[in-house]
Amino acid sequence: MRSTIRGWVMTKAPAARRCAEFPISRGCVARSNTDTIRNVKSRPRTNKKAQPHLGTMPSDDFNLSWLCCSHRGPLICYLRGKFDSTKMDTAIQLGALPCGCWVVLDGNHRVALILKNDASATMAALPKERLLVFRDGEWDRSLQEWWNPHPQPFDFVREHSAVFYRVQRNKRRFESAAHYEAEIKRWRNILEHTPHQCKGACG
Repeated sequence: MRSTIRGWVMTKAPAARRCAEFPISRGCVARSNTDTIRNVKSRPRTNKKAQPHLGTMPSDDFNLSWLCCSHRGPLICYLRGKFDSTKMDTAIQLGALPCGCWVVLDGNHRVALILKNDASATMAALPKERLLVFRDGEWDRSLQEWWNPHPQPFDFVREHSAVFYRVQRNKRRFESAAHYEAEIKRWRNILEHTPHQCKGACG
């Protein structure tokens, strides 16, 4: 099935390629000459005149750890090794929040992989030709708020996730199962329910 929206050729995605990271775009991909994008549904639904652009993206010295992770709970990175932009088949997508922060709509695993190898990495590590940037109002924030109402900067998520997983690894050291479950719940609540913290919003 094919249709065209403002120059983008829309095709129905095979089942194996659906639901990459963010639930905004399930079952739909878009193809242009340079990128394969999964998250295009958010654009026409929110603002039909909105177009992806690079004019307002964070500067090259903006720390990647200041970007907000759109995933909820402990950080999970399914990727291994070194980040290789030549192997990317989809764009990394950023959406601006009203406070000025940026949330990663698609590409959380790739950003996490870069930070795993270099915690001080900046926006310069991301290929500009593989970036889509949406200003506030140009993407569907309602799904983000449903999926993760409190997106946190990657440095917050990485730091607290490390403690969460350390608790899991040391399960046998707890005096009781109830004590272990209480500690797991405490750290999960910190990750999922701490109000959004702005960091580097003006970068």
